[in-house]
Amino acid sequence: MLITIFTPTYNRAYTLKRVFDSLMSQSFSHSLFEWILIDDGSTDNTKDLVKSFLKKTDFKINYIYQKNMGKNYCHNRAIELAQGDLFLILDSDDAIVDECLEVFWNIWTGIEDEIREDIYGVSCLCKDGYTNELIGHAVEDGLIENAYKWKHENRIYFDSWGALNAKLFKKILFPQLDNIKFIPEAYLWDKASNRRKVLSTNKILKIVYYQNDGFSNNILKSYVNHSKGRYIYHKMVINELFLELLKVNSVRLVKDIIQFIRM
Repeated sequence: MLITIFTPTYNRAYTLKRVFDSLMSQSFSHSLFEWILIDDGSTDNTKDLVKSFLKKTDFKINYIYQKNMGKNYCHNRAIELAQGDLFLILDSDDAIVDECLEVFWNIWTGIEDEIREDIYGVSCLCKDGYTNELIGHAVEDGLIENAYKWKHENRIYFDSWGALNAKLFKKILFPQLDNIKFIPEAYLWDKASNRRKVLSTNKILKIVYYQNDGFSNNILKSYVNHSKGRYIYHKMVINELFLELLKVNSVRLVKDIIQFIRM
C-alpha cells in the first residue's frame, strides 16, 4: 500500500458520498491506496451508507465505528493503522481532484530516499468548492528547507493541505487526555514542520466545502468549547517553538502568549 487516506466522521452521511466519489475518480491505481474511515459515534445512517460504498468500491476501505471520543483520538488510531507511505487527512465534507494522489506520489518519489527521510510531507493549495476560487495565495514551488519558518514568513494562515510522511507522523501524536476531545491540528503540523523540509506545489489538489456546522465557520465557538485543547496547543508553541517564532513572526508569538494566559 502506497497511500492512506483518513477521514474522521460524525453524523456526516449527507456529505460523505462526496469524499467517496472523489476517491473513486482517482487516476492513481486503486489497488495502491486505502481509505480509513473512522466513525466517531455517528447516530445517522453512516453505517448503511458505508455498506453501499463497500459494494461499489475497487479500493480498500477500513471502516471503524467507535464511541464518540473526538477527532484527535480518531487521528491517532488512523495513523497507527495506516499502511501507506503517505498519509492524507481528508475531511468528511471535502473532495480531491482526480489527479490528486498521482501528483502527490510523483512528487514524493521524485526525490532521493535519504532526503525524503527529513521531509514532513508535500504541501498543495485548495479551492472553495462553492465559488471555485483559490483559497489563500500562490506559494513557492519546490523543496523548502524549513517548513515552519516558511509558513510564517509567507503568512500561510489559510486552508492549505498536503500529504504527510506517515513514518514521521506515527511518532508525532496528539496527547490523549480525559475529557479533551479537540486539540487544534496545528499542534501536529507545527511540531512536525519545525526545522524540517517540505515539498511544495502550487497545484490545487483539494476542494473545500465549508459547512455551516463545520469548524471553519465556528472558530469563535471552538475557542469557548475547546479551551483546554487550545491551552495545550499554545503551551506547546511557547515551550518548543518560542525562539523560532520570535525570529519570523513576533506578533504571532505575542498572540499565542496572550491566548495561553487567557486560557
